[in-house]
Order: sequence, then C-alpha cells, then structure tokens
Amino acid sequence: MVLSPEGGSEPQRTKLPEQRQSPNRDLVQPPLSVSLPHQLLRNARMSPIEMFNLDIQPGTTLKVKGKISEEAERFALNLGNSTDNLALHFNPRFNDPADGDVIVCNSKCDGNWDSEHRDTNFPFSKGSDFKFYITFKGDKFEIKLQNDHVIEFPNKTPLDKITYLTIYGDAKLVSVKFD
Repeated sequence: MVLSPEGGSEPQRTKLPEQRQSPNRDLVQPPLSVSLPHQLLRNARMSPIEMFNLDIQPGTTLKVKGKISEEAERFALNLGNSTDNLALHFNPRFNDPADGDVIVCNSKCDGNWDSEHRDTNFPFSKGSDFKFYITFKGDKFEIKLQNDHVIEFPNKTPLDKITYLTIYGDAKLVSVKFD
C-alpha cells in the first residue's frame, strides 16, 4: 500500500512473475510459487482487488464481508470512476496517531484529497469477522456498520454512478454483493 501525504492510501499494483526461460532454451518453466507458513498467512495483507466497468446507480447497496488480520493497521474500500476520482474512500484504522481506532472517510477529485470525515464509533476488532453495508444515494453514501451505527458521507464529486471499486489492506475479503 502506498500512503499519500494527505492521509489517503492507494493500492500498489504488483507485477506478476513472468515465465522464465531455463538454461535449456526449449524448456519453459512456470512462474515460481511461494508457500507461506500459517503464522505468516494470518498477518498477510489482502491483495488489492479492483473492479472496473461497474454500473452502480443510486439506490444500490454493497454488502461487504471479511475477516480482519490479527495484526491489522488498516483496510480500505474505494468507490469512484478511477484511482484519481473517488466519491468514497472508506478507511477503518487501528491505532491512528490522531484518534486511536477511527473510521476515515474521504473523497478524491483529479488526484487531490478533500477534507477527512473521522468517526470514532469503531465496531471492528483485530482477528474478527466484519460486515458492513454501503448504500449509494446519489448525493451521499450511507454506511451501516455491524453495530447498526450509520455514517453518512456526502458525494462531493460530480459522479452520478460508480464504475470503479477497490478493496485492500489488512483484511481478507469474503464477499461483496450488489443489491
């Protein structure tokens, strides 16, 4: 993950290993695979998941389920039309230097972060399952957390539909459903 000076974060794109040519040029070896011991897997970060060409219209609800790493620092879900234009950056943070456990919501237009909305109602626990719902209302997002607390975050962008979603950080994604 790459952190911006404004406090937002972006997924870091990783290049997959290419096939390797063996010393015997007629034999092509597959990419290397690595097995991690169980104790490393439990602390592993979620590989960024990006979805493009979505058609999320006002009234659509996203149901997100996952499991937080035992050593989590943060995870994030972004909705917009690209990495530079995000209508919603939803970012639960553990032990944030300013507020401790906090949910940070923000937006980004043309690569520039707006002012953060910080909510200290924090129902997430390291090592536990999580579930939350995000409803796109057109002019705002309603985020219903697993403790029934609702965060309302205004859509500060001109976006009237969402075409891009990314999720990344210190959690394992179980499912994303669109209703």
